[in-house]
Amino acid sequence: MDRISTTQGQLLPIKGSKGETASWLELMKLFHEAMSSGRWRKKYESPTDYLNAFAAASGNTPNTIRRYKAAYEFLQRQAEKKPKVWDPFAGGGGLAPAFTSVELIKRIHDVEPKAAERVFLRHRKGETTFRELKAEYDNLLGGRVDTIFANPPFADAIPLADAKKLGHRRNRRLSDDVRAMLEPHVSELSGPQARLYVGKYKFEFVDPSAVAVGVDGTSVSYVDGYEYVPSGPEMAPAQMRSLLADLTFQASFFRKFWVVFGEYCASANAIRSKLDRLHENSIGFAVENAQGQLRSLKKPADGHHADRQDLARAEVFSQGVSLS
Repeated sequence: MDRISTTQGQLLPIKGSKGETASWLELMKLFHEAMSSGRWRKKYESPTDYLNAFAAASGNTPNTIRRYKAAYEFLQRQAEKKPKVWDPFAGGGGLAPAFTSVELIKRIHDVEPKAAERVFLRHRKGETTFRELKAEYDNLLGGRVDTIFANPPFADAIPLADAKKLGHRRNRRLSDDVRAMLEPHVSELSGPQARLYVGKYKFEFVDPSAVAVGVDGTSVSYVDGYEYVPSGPEMAPAQMRSLLADLTFQASFFRKFWVVFGEYCASANAIRSKLDRLHENSIGFAVENAQGQLRSLKKPADGHHADRQDLARAEVFSQGVSLS
């Protein structure tokens, strides 16, 4: 008897009279019983071997079984805390939870645990559709942008496609915030002839939060760069190194380069200190206050770094600039 046949024999107790496989919950219950008891070791060299054979015997792909497993283990973890709410086998809980809905409720839980409990109860009672669950999830994502991105481990729990959606929303909000914050101060920071642009110009090598452009007649006389570092917890060492490398590289493209800190940026002093140690005098610093206004901490000075200002001026000029 081959391995698949052996696993098919284990599935017989939960097959219907017509040989139909059981629900995803019953499949996962059998799978976890085999894994926890160690029965899989009698015929299989690894858990992966057993999972693959289990998938074939139950008529599913290995990836489907992995998804079942993740959803089932999520329910089990929640049931350990609140069995009356989350136990999927509790008859008094209502309808058996649908797999695709549990996957979505798990995502909701990653964003707002209390909301997940509420919608799960409604789901068990048949009071909500999958479309309504999806709308709930989208609304929660939109409302928790700042919280999620201020907590990188939390952000990592968000699926990639949704993280991209969140990123687009957050970038739009940041662009509006940066424009409103910098506009009243651009003359002070970059000169009376400077015009502020947020998101207008695309550069091949750098991506500043904003630029201020000085126009002299029909030519671009200078481009200043601005990088906004929002409020948030202290950066991890790897994140700090990446930011410092990015800031020093970007600074070489602009006449002046301003790093603007959010009011509660916990790494602001460390960033300033490290850039001073690197003798990056061409980088200036400003900080946002509670009213959204800027206070200059240190003005940029003429520095000795690789000068790439001609590239920035050329790209702005090639993409067009209003001369009026």
